[in-house]
Amino acid sequence: MRDSGAVSDAFIDKVEELRQAVQGDARQLIEDLQNGKVTGFRKNKAEDLRTYFEEQGLITRETPLDEEMIQARVLAADVREGEKERVREGERK
Repeated sequence: MRDSGAVSDAFIDKVEELRQAVQGDARQLIEDLQNGKVTGFRKNKAEDLRTYFEEQGLITRETPLDEEMIQARVLAADVREGEKERVREGERK
């Protein structure tokens, strides 16, 4: 976080405590910072930190999939894999 330039020495300990409290969840950390969980931490600095996290690949702007969508994608992948296996078996005959 220090490398981001978004968290000054005055806030680094409090932001680090919050990061630990959210178990390293970068998305939750940003949300909590924007909601004032660290008194005095500016919202524009939280946005700067979000940008840094995105650049580092720690978060994306994509909306996370809900459980139903995850299950649908897993099922679709299983179906595709089963089709591939049937084709391979057909090629062996």
